Amino acid sequence: MKKRIQIIVPDKIKNPVGGLGVQLKHMMENLEKDFDFDIIGQPEDNGWPNYTSVYNPMPAIQHGSITTIAGQIAYFAAGIEKPKPDIVHAYDWSTYLAGAYTADFFKVPLVVTMNLSINLLEKSGITYSHNSQTVDGAWLHKTHCEIELYGLRKAKKIIHVSEGYRNRFKGAENFEQKSEVVPNGIELSEWQSLAPFKLPGTGRIKLIYIGRLALMKGVMALCEARIPDGIDLIFIGADNGGEAQVFQRMLEKVKNESNVHYIGPLYGQDKINAMCAADAVIMPSIHEPFGIVALEALASKSILLSSFVDGMSDFLSEEIAINCGTTKGSIERALLNLLSLPAEDKRIRIEKGLEICRRYSWKSAAEKMKNIYQDLSKY
Repeated sequence: MKKRIQIIVPDKIKNPVGGLGVQLKHMMENLEKDFDFDIIGQPEDNGWPNYTSVYNPMPAIQHGSITTIAGQIAYFAAGIEKPKPDIVHAYDWSTYLAGAYTADFFKVPLVVTMNLSINLLEKSGITYSHNSQTVDGAWLHKTHCEIELYGLRKAKKIIHVSEGYRNRFKGAENFEQKSEVVPNGIELSEWQSLAPFKLPGTGRIKLIYIGRLALMKGVMALCEARIPDGIDLIFIGADNGGEAQVFQRMLEKVKNESNVHYIGPLYGQDKINAMCAADAVIMPSIHEPFGIVALEALASKSILLSSFVDGMSDFLSEEIAINCGTTKGSIERALLNLLSLPAEDKRIRIEKGLEICRRYSWKSAAEKMKNIYQDLSKY
């Protein structure tokens, strides 16, 4: 009989907001033959077996910090309605409290994945309260941090997506003994069959930013940078999943600069076609647990401009990507380097990038997760 895993994830699978949903989709595809899964996630009609959509219990409260805290109740309520699992797996700090209580309810082991740490984000100057310098804002942020620490303490296993990110965090007892690294991956075969995709603008080089429009992604510095003639910067992403002020700043840049464009979110084959149609992808992240877009950029045979922070340091070097840093000035210098990059240099970078992709397959990542689930299901 197959073991049953309950997964609580603050994302979707068919149209994911970020790397969480992409990761989960590929894990399901590789592991559903070995385990039965119940997935509890954001609202989505995707036809995935045993998927339960969880809705914001207080939609009139348009405050992300409070919604995250209140959402724990909704995730927990959905979780305990499911058949008893052998393992509960909370995929993000923002579901750790729900995951811990669901695991306690069923008296089964808890697994948590550190796809992003709110405690580490604080060290990068980022919080999810509007103003953490106020008394109320400080306590909202403190609540988020304590939710994460509670989940880490209760977990039988902590899954990290990179060595670089794991090495930054030492904030829970028995952290090293409980920690395992299961990196993200790429399925290169998905990047072979392409359809033409027309990107906007008249510049010689099409440079895209794709993903969440969030502070941690370095979008504000990118919006401050001057985009030189010859380059079209194209933003691809949804208006949710990040921060409203970042999205608005991006729209202002698009409105005021003729070589900056926004085409909304893209998913599935459309996303692949767009990335393969681009000449370059930029990731000026301030904070990046893994950086799945970096692997996608390499798979698309685009030139990658990256800040190399955190998890990206596991697999990137300056032989593969151009270091764009995280500031207005460093981004502008990287864009000038991109404009003058010799053809042979481009070819070498692309080949080295494909070698990296071959090392990071979803199949190998899923095999590591399979072994963790099998070990824990003995409890």
